Amino acid sequence: MMRLIVMKKLLFLLLVLGWQSSAVAQETTGEKTPGDSNVLFILDASGSMWGQIGGASKIAIAKQEMSRLVNELENTKMGLIAYGHRRKGDCNDIENLVELGNRNKGTIIKQIKAITPKGKTPITKSIEIAAKQLQPVEDESEIILVSDGRETCEGDPCVYVKELKQKGIRFRMHVIGFDVNHQEREQLECIAKAGGGKYFSAQNAAQFKNALNSVKKQVIEVKKPTFRPPPKVKKPTFRPPPKVKAPKLNPLPKVETPKLNPAPKVEAPKLNPAPKVETPKLNPAPKVETPKLNPAPKVEAPKLNPAPKVEAPKLNPLPKVEKPKLNPPPKVEMPEVKKPEVQKPRQTDEG
Repeated sequence: MMRLIVMKKLLFLLLVLGWQSSAVAQETTGEKTPGDSNVLFILDASGSMWGQIGGASKIAIAKQEMSRLVNELENTKMGLIAYGHRRKGDCNDIENLVELGNRNKGTIIKQIKAITPKGKTPITKSIEIAAKQLQPVEDESEIILVSDGRETCEGDPCVYVKELKQKGIRFRMHVIGFDVNHQEREQLECIAKAGGGKYFSAQNAAQFKNALNSVKKQVIEVKKPTFRPPPKVKKPTFRPPPKVKAPKLNPLPKVETPKLNPAPKVEAPKLNPAPKVETPKLNPAPKVETPKLNPAPKVEAPKLNPAPKVEAPKLNPLPKVEKPKLNPPPKVEMPEVKKPEVQKPRQTDEG
């Protein structure tokens, strides 16, 4: 019995230690591991991106540095959205150039290099299109917005990002403001804050490159997880249970069973025989003679008088009718028809 109790305690202790070690092993610094990043780029291709910085256009700098960043990413699902790159003055000029997916570096870089700035800055609608892609994704995703200005169409992007967060869509919003003024910066900072991400400012090509590198370190770069060692657990020392002497029990007193007197014999009473009962003799039934019936009187049929004779009336004979004598038809003499004479051809001696 004691051995069974000790085995149960050891088994319980092993289960506790196993659970603690697995729980500690799962605790990391909170950083991502390879292959669990989802990054969706939103690139501003409005007409203002043709602005010059240090002898190069903002769009040229953005294309070069974004292509470099995309090429450096490993084991990351990526996608690309652009706005204002097809039509001037069109707030609906937003295109989902590359769907979020794996092994699409070459496609994304090719699309980035082909962008030509033309139109407006519909930031709110662009974020809406990005959110639709991320809604079915279970893991938290990263949206990286590169813009050189504030919203120029309908909608408030800062308010809209807050609404997306309230709906439970799992994402972080990072924004790079490229050569923006104070008012433009306020809106872009609000977007990043509402999206749980960070805002990075860039006024030239070098700062833009550093901003992208900071984004990479913030949400993409993979670091080795650090594990906390499990706490040391002292081996339990078990004390043997104290020996317990069984108390001496007094023997039970002997109890003699009382002797019971035998039950008295009871004789069954003698029953008197039942008296004989004679069946009474019944008198025979009297004979009943059937009465003699008188024969029915003879009834003579009445004599009927013969029917009177009726003589048939005598009918007068019909008068005789003589047949009329018919005159014979007149004789018609047929005219004599003369037969035409047919002259026979004369025979000549020429033969």
